[in-house]
Amino acid sequence: MDPSLKPPSLIAPGLYLIGTPIGNLEDISFRAIRILKGMDLIAAEDTRQTLKLLRHFNIEPPSLISCFKHNELQKISSIHTILRQGGRVAVVTDAGMPTISDPGLHIVQWAIENHIPIIPIPGPSAVLTALAVSGFPTQPFAFFGFLPTKSPERVRELSKIKLDEKTLVFFEAPHRIKNCLKDMLNVFGNRLAVVARELTKIHEEWIRNRLEQIWNHFKENEPRGEFTIVVQGAEIVSRAIYEKWAGVSIEDQLKYLIYTQGVSKTEAVKEVCKLRDLPRDVVYRIAAEMKWKKDETQPGVENI
Repeated sequence: MDPSLKPPSLIAPGLYLIGTPIGNLEDISFRAIRILKGMDLIAAEDTRQTLKLLRHFNIEPPSLISCFKHNELQKISSIHTILRQGGRVAVVTDAGMPTISDPGLHIVQWAIENHIPIIPIPGPSAVLTALAVSGFPTQPFAFFGFLPTKSPERVRELSKIKLDEKTLVFFEAPHRIKNCLKDMLNVFGNRLAVVARELTKIHEEWIRNRLEQIWNHFKENEPRGEFTIVVQGAEIVSRAIYEKWAGVSIEDQLKYLIYTQGVSKTEAVKEVCKLRDLPRDVVYRIAAEMKWKKDETQPGVENI
């Protein structure tokens, strides 16, 4: 059909952020389907995934371009041209809402700066779905998306929030979830948590337990699919303990209890496990690898 003969759309010009299903295609809204049918351009995180969605609902694809993390800035010029001409552009990701741990933020920022109308079309959310079913307090909560991929950086980020009393929500990939849970256990202690796997899909699974037991579960069962992790916030009674030992390593805490308080190594391990709410094997392994010298200095514990 000649574009010049195309009937005028009843959909207002602007940039549309369209939420797409996080697994089950039936979760898409009637409004989202209607809007997708009236777009001049769809910017998709993965055009292959978006084409599956469009074809499932018999939507004839308009102009479709790939727009993902590494090329989003370059694609703004194409989107700019259409929007400046009074066109309609949709941004969609593979699952969920654009900009939420997904591409789209640069496009939104550009649209704001250029006074382009932005119209959100809400859709399913893995964050809210997992939070609602977790059984933990939902007000307030904090969402952190994907943590750093390397353990030292991940531990550093987790340490910043270990005193946070809000319910904590994270995303994680299957090949990193075991190491992520291990770091959470070491930083947060053995808190209650819920791991949601493959939300709204055929193999949806909910694992509810303490972090140590969930970590052990995935050591025995190979992780597959997409994961949302919900962790209980820090308990108020734990804040004094955390604050007392903030910045002090487990090794230095063991040395302090043994050399200053005069307790045995076995009792020191038990005490650290209790104070930090850590499993015995974690503290015991650190104690076993330590070099025990009574005359060495005790950095970080002088003022305790």
